[in-house]
Amino acid sequence: MAKTKKNRRSSSHSFALGMLLYALIFAAVGAVGLRFFWSYIDEYEKSRPNTAMDQYIQSLDEEHIKSLASGFVATLDRNVQTEEESYACILSAVNGELGYAKKSAESTEDSLVYIITLDGSKLGRVVLTHQDDPVFGFSPWTVAEEELDFSCLLSTKDVTVPDTWSVSCNGNVLDSSYLSGERIPYTMLEEFYDEGFSLPCMVTYHVENFVGDISLTVSNEAGETVELPEGETDQHFFTDNCTEQEKSEIKAIVDNFITNYVLFMSSANGFVWSNYSAVIQYVVPDSELAIRLAETVEGQIYASSMGDDIVSITLNDSMNLGAGNYYADATYVVDTTGQKGVVQTTTNLKLIVSRTDSGLKVAAIASC
Repeated sequence: MAKTKKNRRSSSHSFALGMLLYALIFAAVGAVGLRFFWSYIDEYEKSRPNTAMDQYIQSLDEEHIKSLASGFVATLDRNVQTEEESYACILSAVNGELGYAKKSAESTEDSLVYIITLDGSKLGRVVLTHQDDPVFGFSPWTVAEEELDFSCLLSTKDVTVPDTWSVSCNGNVLDSSYLSGERIPYTMLEEFYDEGFSLPCMVTYHVENFVGDISLTVSNEAGETVELPEGETDQHFFTDNCTEQEKSEIKAIVDNFITNYVLFMSSANGFVWSNYSAVIQYVVPDSELAIRLAETVEGQIYASSMGDDIVSITLNDSMNLGAGNYYADATYVVDTTGQKGVVQTTTNLKLIVSRTDSGLKVAAIASC
């Protein structure tokens, strides 16, 4: 009886050992099989082009991008953007939505062409080819060629300023090579550019060959930095440059000239020469205007066509033109008395006023 129990215990022990050994063998076989399975899956994934492209996109880190962009960065304008700023702008841009799309027309069975996109725009191209020595019958794809064209990130910037002002960037004053086109006349002075005056114009600085954005610094004739308004700058921003003293002097000469000019041209009082003497004292001697007024004495073609009662004279605008010249825009209202009674007329007059040894004098006029 005791011997029977002992045999049973021995049999149970052998069975347990057998089961454990079986389990270990099964686990070992399972591990090998699982490893084989995952290796199979891994090689399969590597054989998929999309896997290679996903890995390529992930490889575009800072150093990779700098190596690809080095040739492009070398062509950029160092006057307006440093190398470090250029790389920073490129890296910031490439942090956008990168994607890829297969270009079937250029692809073959052994060579696949993909277009790299940045926010939907073409950035470059990548060519994938099969590696040798297939595993499990699968041949992984690898990058054979890569080319990224960063020119799509190029920017341009324009700024229009008076021709006597300066524009700088990163501490570098931009020279005449940055000027775009011809000098731009001021609209309000267009009637006077053909009369021989040294009148100011505007110029446009055009900057290109940089990426991202740059900050342009604008300085006036005195070297003072001027903050330009956002967006397109109206010419009037640059024309309101007279001091209060200059405006007061201009207003005085405009009032005196227009009052006597209207009286002279209307000749309502019949005193032609005295009217001429009154107005000519406010005119630059020997100027084209002075000559025209002298010629008008003989004809008085506007005789009695204008009234002699000045209602008001308003100085609308003024500008220091430099070289002792000023621009003035004035409006005057005159009451004309005729057979039908009093008729009121409003006239706008543009004037060039010059500083002479005898003070400010009117050099030219134009009605508008």
